[in-house]
Amino acid sequence: MSGLRWEDFEDSAFERVVEELISREHDGATSIDGGTDVRWAGPDGLVIFECRKFTQVAGPQQRQIQESLARAAEHRPSRWILVVPTDLTPGLHAWFTELGAEHDFPLEWRGRTWLDERMAVNSDLAGSTHNELVAGSAENVVQAGVVHGGVHFYARQRWAALFAVVATLALGVVVVKLFTPSSSDTPATCEDIGNKRRGVRDPVWYEPFKNAYERGGSAAALGCPITEDPSGYVHPWAKGMSQDLAGGRAGQARIMTLKDPDRVFIMQGDYFQAYTFGKNLGDKVLGVNAAQHMGYPVSDLKPCGNAEVALLDEAEFTVAGSVQTPGAMVTNAKTGKLVWIPKDIWQRYKAIGGPRGRLGRPVGTATERPTGLLQYFEHGYLTTTSGVARTDVEERGEPEPAPNVTVDDCMS
Repeated sequence: MSGLRWEDFEDSAFERVVEELISREHDGATSIDGGTDVRWAGPDGLVIFECRKFTQVAGPQQRQIQESLARAAEHRPSRWILVVPTDLTPGLHAWFTELGAEHDFPLEWRGRTWLDERMAVNSDLAGSTHNELVAGSAENVVQAGVVHGGVHFYARQRWAALFAVVATLALGVVVVKLFTPSSSDTPATCEDIGNKRRGVRDPVWYEPFKNAYERGGSAAALGCPITEDPSGYVHPWAKGMSQDLAGGRAGQARIMTLKDPDRVFIMQGDYFQAYTFGKNLGDKVLGVNAAQHMGYPVSDLKPCGNAEVALLDEAEFTVAGSVQTPGAMVTNAKTGKLVWIPKDIWQRYKAIGGPRGRLGRPVGTATERPTGLLQYFEHGYLTTTSGVARTDVEERGEPEPAPNVTVDDCMS
């Protein structure tokens, strides 16, 4: 094994090392975007490698992986290979298997064990054995440690020249600039619900986030804040504030609010998965842009007929010519999972009774067309032109029957 501490690499340094490893094993492999996306024209077709320095893979990292995979799928690869310094756990294996089922090409996970084995074979890439130092610009921060009589150096900042050996150490004094973590480098704990910094009670968000967390079942149901990146603390996302949780018996979770201490909501389990990882606009996984596309929850998830409904508001991104807010998440009749209904469709759907009305529950995602949006339901469809929605009945020139039920009754 290489003994490298992958967590001490800057992202760009990790990507360059992995790109070099791949190119040594696959002649002609080429980086497309500086290292995260490496492509190789193999004998069976295009192989795309996605290289990410994720030492843990939880909610935010899974969103980025799904987005990368969705972009890669547009190139119709014969294989897609994720390279991360993290080995599969049973939970990650289940998630990755489910992800693979959505595509018609195989996915492959190459984790920390694979990286350590390849670096042991290609030890020159470490640039840190036999008293050699790989370094870049003067502001680099390094840590030194003695290993088997040699010195290993791990870059904590961006390396300007990864593979160039620019110094040879003599026995004697080595000057090392120490790395002092910022607050975001210090993982949050269960005591940091509602906090923006480790151990510092936030005057605005601590109480409302803590109250919502306790209503949702606390650590047993929701888990503690994630520890691998700053989203484990309260942080701005789109127009609101959010805090990501590792998940308990209810699955992964997130505390969210549109900056209103009196309206803080929990997104958890299947709801979290559908919002964060679901294909909510045709085949698009909105992922890290979910809040910008769909907005923030402004209600709890509530039963409505034979469906569940959660209201969303304050989206930012334009879809089909307008910002689709307010909208909602409603249970898909085919999958049992929540699916997004954009504003232009939601307003008409809500007016005719929503899932309790004639159309019933959605059976798929909204798709973009040249003139607007189209979304199918159990008993018909809604289509929009220039922001005006019409049902299948109205498209035939007939009046839509007046509903005798409302969505508002469910949400009160």
